[in-house]
Amino acid sequence: FCKVNPDKVVKIKINIASVERLKGHPYLNFYQSKAIYELRRRKGKLKNINDLKVLSEFTTLSLAKIEPYLNFE
Repeated sequence: FCKVNPDKVVKIKINIASVERLKGHPYLNFYQSKAIYELRRRKGKLKNINDLKVLSEFTTLSLAKIEPYLNFE
């Protein structure tokens, strides 16, 4: 059995992270990382996980998996 302390998880600062940093996460591939980067470039600061719902690269399940690892501040 394995327990994870959520306070120890280092979250990705999605509004400043590079494509390389994003794709370094096991739940994000290159295409998803690039889509986040491009959305951020077009739209500006992302406020929450709902901002990523417009991207075809993500399903509801994939967004639910990645959400705990993202920081939108």
